Amino acid sequence: MKNSYASFESPYVKIISSWTNKKDAFILVTNMPVNTTAIIVLPANKQNKIIEDGIILENQNINYQNN
Repeated sequence: MKNSYASFESPYVKIISSWTNKKDAFILVTNMPVNTTAIIVLPANKQNKIIEDGIILENQNINYQNN
């Protein structure tokens, strides 16, 4: 599978989750209502391999768990 898209019309906002698996990148796009918490599991085994908005995850203030 190379891509997927799902959405749900909540009372506040359309919740979206979509991803594309390219040769050298996994691209995830999400849209969640404000003041909510989301748990996102990414297919990476090292924190320095995850980039958000051009910034490496280990430089962000984000909780990372290696399972």
